[in-house]
Amino acid sequence: MKNLRLLQSPLRRVFAAATLGLLGACASDQTPAGPTTPEPDQRLQQVSDTLTAQVRQSGATVVEGDAQSERVLSISTASPSATDVISPASGMTAVLVGQTKAPTVRGLSLPATHVVRGGKKKLMYVSYAWRGEENLGAIDVFDIENPATPRLVATVLFTDTKVRALTLSEDGTTLFTAGTTSADIHSTVPAMVERFPLDSRGVPIVAQGLRRAVRSYASLSVAEYRGTLYVSSGAGGTLPNGGITVMNAATLRTQQAFAFDDARAIAASSAGVVSLEGPNSGITTGAVRSFRMSLTGISYATTQRLTGLTTGYDKGVIQLDGDLAFTTNGARGAAILRPFSTSSILTTIPAASGQQGITNGIDAVSPSDDDDDDSEKDDDDDNTNGVIATADGSAGVRIWSSDYPTKRTSGTPSLTLKGTLSGSMLPGSANHVALSSDAHQIIVANGDGAVRIFRLALSK
Repeated sequence: MKNLRLLQSPLRRVFAAATLGLLGACASDQTPAGPTTPEPDQRLQQVSDTLTAQVRQSGATVVEGDAQSERVLSISTASPSATDVISPASGMTAVLVGQTKAPTVRGLSLPATHVVRGGKKKLMYVSYAWRGEENLGAIDVFDIENPATPRLVATVLFTDTKVRALTLSEDGTTLFTAGTTSADIHSTVPAMVERFPLDSRGVPIVAQGLRRAVRSYASLSVAEYRGTLYVSSGAGGTLPNGGITVMNAATLRTQQAFAFDDARAIAASSAGVVSLEGPNSGITTGAVRSFRMSLTGISYATTQRLTGLTTGYDKGVIQLDGDLAFTTNGARGAAILRPFSTSSILTTIPAASGQQGITNGIDAVSPSDDDDDDSEKDDDDDNTNGVIATADGSAGVRIWSSDYPTKRTSGTPSLTLKGTLSGSMLPGSANHVALSSDAHQIIVANGDGAVRIFRLALSK
């Protein structure tokens, strides 16, 4: 499987990302509602949206990487101790090979929110958002040609915008962001989406930034597929309570808008569009909604219920690979489902043990499908099965082996826990995780603002 280029270049399958917890995986003991007919107007309604885009006038500054050399830390080549990387007997070794420090805006160190591998070069894009009331954020661009020595190419610092999520266009020439702004681009709502063309180095051209408001409190996730942009927005605002906005990716003009509560994450691929919805006044559990694509837009298909989803409104990831969807489920861990063709969750990944073991992010790759990643490999390594990583908050990151690549259209995927990244090498809360297409590298965005790169080797 060519890895979705939110994490790899170019964006070949789309997802947007978040976390998870404990040891084995088991068949679901939940019986969520099956595919349903379109829901009542008060729960899901198509609405008009005539908001237009504006060119960014201020609030963003590019700082060259050479002026921030202290943010890239040197890493010892010594093997990590047992307290740094916990690997059960099922077989995984992991070595920390790269680490960066968080950017600061107005003296405040910003937590990392999302990470994307891709572009025309071996680049890593990291978004940041301040957790307080001020709308402060940043985007880092790293060259990771040599993961052991990441090179900070440039940073975009925002004094009016929190950047909660980002994605690359399929051709790797444009970066899209979702977040919250205090800039006056709409008189009543702070949610926004922004489009940046990239220069020859892969750095956003802020003078050509095009942004527009989204009728909600905060935009939480963004995905691009074949020239169309899909944005999910959370509760609050006048939509009335968030939902999905479908836009032309070049102009940010609205094509469709669907209103429903607490749309946290979104993904799009040739199979269709899926969104992750949090519990709200309409439902007491989370849900995954699916939409079919056509020449005239997307249309609602099904809703599948999730039990759990107790994470904060701005945390959650959903990813598509063929007919399979991988979604975070908060305190209940994560789930694998086939949203377009079946009535139940296929497999659940249990929550991580320990305090605050809440799944914030997830990523899945099939190395046997993708041979174009030339990251470092070990001769005795066997990263040939499907690999799934979950970002489990303060419980760290768990790595799973799965046969899901053979179960894309039928059957129930199985999982085996290979190891856990935690301890002193991964302090704080794991917010987001990204695997290389061959599963030999993993990038973790942390709540302490640091980004860490590990080299992985999984045994049979």
